Order: sequence, then C-alpha cells, then structure tokens
Amino acid sequence: MAKSQLLSMKMRLFTLFFTVFMFVTGTYYYFNNCYQVILAQKREVLGTVVKHLELNLNVRLMALQFLASDVGMKNLDNEGIRKELLRSVDILKFFNARVFDKEGKLVAEAWQSLYAMDVHDLDSFNQVLIGKQVISDVIVSEKMQRPYVSLRVPMYHDDGQVDAVLAGGILVDEIDKIIETEWLSTDHYIFIKDNNNRIIYYPEYIKDFRPYDFNRDMNMNLGDNASGEVVDKSLDNEEDKLYIYNTLKNSNWRIVMVVPINQMYIGSLQQSGYHFATFCLILLCAGLLCRNLWQAKHFEENIQRLRMERLMSVNQLAAGLAHEVRNPLTAIKGFIQLMCRRADQIPDQNHLKIVLTEIDGIDRLLSEFQLLTLPLKTPEFIKVNIEQTISDVTILMRVQAVKENITLTFCNKANIFPASYVNTLDGVFVHKEYRVLGDKARLKQVLINLLKNAIDAVGQNGVIVVELSIQDNMALITVSDNGVGMSIDVLGKIGTPFFTTKEEGNGLGLSVCYNIIESHGGRITVDSKREQGTVFSIILPCVE
Repeated sequence: MAKSQLLSMKMRLFTLFFTVFMFVTGTYYYFNNCYQVILAQKREVLGTVVKHLELNLNVRLMALQFLASDVGMKNLDNEGIRKELLRSVDILKFFNARVFDKEGKLVAEAWQSLYAMDVHDLDSFNQVLIGKQVISDVIVSEKMQRPYVSLRVPMYHDDGQVDAVLAGGILVDEIDKIIETEWLSTDHYIFIKDNNNRIIYYPEYIKDFRPYDFNRDMNMNLGDNASGEVVDKSLDNEEDKLYIYNTLKNSNWRIVMVVPINQMYIGSLQQSGYHFATFCLILLCAGLLCRNLWQAKHFEENIQRLRMERLMSVNQLAAGLAHEVRNPLTAIKGFIQLMCRRADQIPDQNHLKIVLTEIDGIDRLLSEFQLLTLPLKTPEFIKVNIEQTISDVTILMRVQAVKENITLTFCNKANIFPASYVNTLDGVFVHKEYRVLGDKARLKQVLINLLKNAIDAVGQNGVIVVELSIQDNMALITVSDNGVGMSIDVLGKIGTPFFTTKEEGNGLGLSVCYNIIESHGGRITVDSKREQGTVFSIILPCVE
C-alpha cells in the first residue's frame, strides 16, 4: 500500500512538473515569436528609411556616372570640364565637383582654390579605380572645417580602362535634410556612422539633451555584419537600447535605429496579450476540470472502499450470528409445534400463533441477513435473458401494485433502436435478445426488492416505470417512481447495512442488492430529489 501511494505521488509530481515545463516552454517560445514579429516590423521601418536615403544618393551617383560617360566630356579642355562640373553642382546640389586622375592628382574642379586639392579616403578612391561607384566615409579637411562625404564614379578611357575619377561632395549637414523620420515612433531615433566610427547624422535633440545616449551610440560596436541588431545592456542605470542597423548600398555607412528595449517587450506583450490570456483561461478551466474529475473519482473510490469495508464487517457478523441463533430457534419452533399437536394440553391458540409468527419473522430476518455472506462464495453464473427476467418480475409485482392502485409498466427501449435487430440470410429482421452473465434468482431478488421499495414510496395512485436500454454494450435497468424522494443526507447513506427509513425495515435489503450487483460486475446508482421521485439504475455487462 505504501509503495502504491509513493508511486502515485511520484506520478502526480512528474505530471505537475511536466505540465509546468510545457507551459513555461510554450509561453517562452510564443512570446519570443511575438518579439520576432515586432522586431521584423522595426526592421521594415528601418528599411524604409534606408531605401529613401539610397534612392536620393543613388540618383546622384547615376547622374555623375552619366556625366562621366559622356563622350563629349572627354574632348573638353579643363575650362570646358569645369563648366560641366558647375552645371552638375547646380543640378545635383553638390557643394563642389572634381575630377582626379588615377594617381589622385586634381585635374579639374567646379570651384577653384576653396578647398584642399589632395584626395581623402583612399580606400573608397581605390574602389572606384576598379570600376565601382562609391560613397566615401566622412572627410574632414584642415582647409575646410565643415565635414563632407564624396560620391565617386569612374571615368573610362577609350580602351575601357579607368583613367580618372569624378567626385561630387555633399556636406554632412545636408544629410539631415535627406533623412526621413516620419515613419519613426516618438521614442525611436536614427543615426548614421561611417566605417571609421564617425557620425554622419545624429538627431540634435538627443545630442543636446541626452549626451549620455550620444556617447554610448558613438562607442557602440556593431560588429562586421552588414545588418543585424545589438542590445546594449546599460551599466549606468540608464534605459537599455536595441540597435537595429543596416548598411547603405555603395558605402560603408551604418544606418542605425535605436529602440528602447522595454518598448519591444511592451509591444510583444500587447500583441500576445489577448492570445496569452485566452490560453491561460483555457488552461485554468482544463486544470479545474481535471481537478474536479480527480476529486470526484477519489471521492467515489473512498465511498466504494468504505462500503466494501462495512460489507466485509457485516459478512463476518452475519455468519457468526446466523450460526449461533438458528439452532436454538429450530428447537423452540419444533417444541411449540409439538405442543400444538398434543390434545391433552391445549395451550392458548392465539398465543401460539403469535409465537410462531414472531419466530418466522426472526428466521426471515436471519435468512436475509445471512445473504450478505453469499457473494463471498463463488456463484454459478449462466446467460440470463435480462428482458425476460424483468418481464417476469414485473408481472409478479403487478398484482401487489394493483392492490395499492399503483401503475406499474415495463418498457424495453432496446427494441426501439435498429441495433436491436439483426438481418438473417433470408432478409428477415428478427428480435435480438440481450443477455447478461449472472444468477437469475439473485437478479430477480434485486428487482423484487427495488420494486417493493418503489411501491412503498409512491403510495396510492403512484406510477412506477421499469425500463431496459443498451448503452456501450451494457444493460441499463432503471426503476423510476414518482414517490416522496430522498434528501441528500439519506441518499448518501443508501446501501449501508442497518440504515433504513422504514419503521419496520431492517436496512439489509439494499445492502444485499448492492452486494449482488457488484458480484455480477455491475453497479447501482441512485438519483433522487425530495417530492420529485427516485430513479434506481442497475448497470450490467452484456454477453453475446
């Protein structure tokens, strides 16, 4: 018993642990999925900003490439080239345009003697020499205090080789006018860094009013990937940030969108809140249902165990009591019968009849009480036609019911359903007989006892209905009456030995009935309400 309880406890703990584990794991993956959805939305917003910036700069690169590929441009002198560069500066909004040879020497420029003549950002310049269109990193010249970036395209010789570089400069301040931030939330912002970790664009309100954010963004290491995201865990009790970045085409620029990490979590919770609440509600309902079912089953098992323990105790008492009392009663009964036959001594006949009646009553009581021990023996079961058995008992009890002006009917619901009929080879439908494996006499004893109780309960002009139906290969016999019914307290004690509500009852009839049906592999259930009648249900397994 102790091992069984220990095993049961281990199984419950394992089930509880497994349920909690599955719940936590499912919640984590679901929340992570919602987080990834929010992250994808943020990436889409950043992609819109990047596309808009790329479109603006790539249009200028393309215009520069058209100018560099112009055949007439190659045949112009320096003054002619300068005029073309001035026109491109005016149209493309460059602050200056220049032409360099392969060695980086200045060939021509739109505005002379204003800025440095040497080439900056040699990495991007060398990329142009191999035929690429490039946007340089931030260039800071000693002769020009304002930083700028250079858009550079190759100029080809007749033999197809790059022999010059055409460059157009844009002041970094002008990038601010190109950036579109209308797609951003109020607590998000964009900044741009080049490959040398120099700021190309940064919101002024962040730089002026939140310098700690500016310092952190300046020192943020975004790694070597072209795109991705990085979470910065703040060490100064400031708000943690999520950095989503992408690389601008034809450049080494990193366009970075900064999002407060708590806004990501809040967005994920808002998106998953409804589904999560629904899931928790369903899980709670399922848990409560399982708990109630387990409690009901546990309660039923306790009731059955208590009833069996009581019946075992009564069995032992009945066997000993019947053995000790029957012998003296037999001697007394025989002596009184002898006195009644002697003519020389005539006792009072009324007294003798009373004695005989009482002795017969005690004998019947002991016989009924001793029936409690019968299920302990191995009964000899046969296949019993349950419909015929019920019909026989109903006919027998109908005589007593008529005397009390009670209507007693029997309805075989099993005949109503198509499953009650089988098709023979010649196409004729015949009635299918349902049988149970049991002791016919004891089954009749149960039915008689239940019908007697129903007759006592309904009184004059009552109605008793006996029904037979088949459910899941089980025979269901119900005895319904419209009597006074039973209270909840009485209903909980039904089947307990020596418990009775009748003045002359002994409380053994229903105990015997329960014992007999349980020995047949079935069970008895009771449904009753005060002033609404009672329904006794007998469930027995059917056999072929």
